[in-house]
Amino acid sequence: MTVAVGGRALLAYPALVDAERAVDLRLLESAEAAAAATRDGLRRLVLLQLGTPLAKLENQLPPALASGPLVAPRAPSPRQQLALRALDLAFGLTPADPLPRRKAEFTARMSAGRGELAATLVRLGRAAVEVSAEVDKTAAAIKGLAARPGHPRAALDDLRSQLAHLAPPDLLRVTPEGRLAHIVRYLRAIQVRLPRLIHDPRKDDAKAAPVTPLWQR
Repeated sequence: MTVAVGGRALLAYPALVDAERAVDLRLLESAEAAAAATRDGLRRLVLLQLGTPLAKLENQLPPALASGPLVAPRAPSPRQQLALRALDLAFGLTPADPLPRRKAEFTARMSAGRGELAATLVRLGRAAVEVSAEVDKTAAAIKGLAARPGHPRAALDDLRSQLAHLAPPDLLRVTPEGRLAHIVRYLRAIQVRLPRLIHDPRKDDAKAAPVTPLWQR
């Protein structure tokens, strides 16, 4: 829509904005910002309709995720990331889903999502516990390599870089659900590489050489 600001006509985009205890209708500067804000607003509206605070959904997730290697400073907790993700998946609020524009569409999402939410929390929780366990094993193995005298510094830096890439602070919020199993597979591959690296560093260097330039792009 067009609004007048200081005598000039500017485009503005309506959005449903999360106000924590309610939602507000506001005008934002771009279609992208409006769409992102509206997804947050719809998520808040879902929670209000459910009568369930986000913390209650977090408590339904495995307690082991409240600590461990996926906890990062200045990032939402792993359980909070999963609770938000579960809401998006169950109620069709992911970026790939069209936004509901009418009351009937939102009501249909609520009806379908109520039946999906509990199972989605369980499924995501199990996947996250598996990822967390493998991140912990991989980090411990890399730490053990770093403690060895004469450890290969370049290989160690490469492994640390890979681990940081595979398990960023927002891993559970942004990684597609189907990709979490691949993350586990990649982490296990690092664990397999480590003893081979210790046994024959030169062979590891030779195998890594063709891949390193691609990884560093």
